Amino acid sequence: MATTPNLHQTLHLTLKTFLHGPIEATTEKNPSLLSSVLSPDCLRYIAPASFLASIGAPPDFAFDVATWEAQYASESRFIGTKSVDITHLVVDAETMTGAARTAYIDNLHLANGENEEVKLDVSWFVNFNENGEKITEVTEILDGLVFVEVHRRIRELKEEGKGKAGA
Repeated sequence: MATTPNLHQTLHLTLKTFLHGPIEATTEKNPSLLSSVLSPDCLRYIAPASFLASIGAPPDFAFDVATWEAQYASESRFIGTKSVDITHLVVDAETMTGAARTAYIDNLHLANGENEEVKLDVSWFVNFNENGEKITEVTEILDGLVFVEVHRRIRELKEEGKGKAGA
C-alpha cells in the first residue's frame, strides 16, 4: 500500500485527538468527547493481563464505547483530566497503527473541596480504519499501582457521597 503525507497527517491528528479526549471530556463535561474519533464498534483493551488479574478482571477484558463513556461519567465528579504530556507518538500508514506514551495529570476532587494532582502514565497502541479518521481498537497499558490507588480513593469518595463537581 502506498502511503501519502496526507494519510500520515490524518493518522497523527486522529491519534492526538483521541489522546486529548479526556481533557475535552472534562472541560466540556461530556463523556462522548472521549470517543469522538473511535469507531462505534471500537473495543478498548487494558493491559497487562497481570494487572487485570490483580483487580479480578478476565485477561481479555475490554470496554465498548458506551460502557467506557458510562464508566467515565460515573467517576467524573470525583476526577478530571487537567493536562496530558504526549511523547513518542508514532503512526504507521502501512499497517494503519499508532502508538504513544502519555502522562496525564488528573485532579482528584477531595471531599473537603480541594483538588489533589495525580499523574497517570499510559502507553497506547491503536488500529485505524481504512481512511485513518477513526480508531477501531485501543490497547491501553497503564501504571497499575497509580490506577489502583486512584480508583480506591474514588470508591471511598463515592461511599462518602461527596465530591466536588467539575474539574
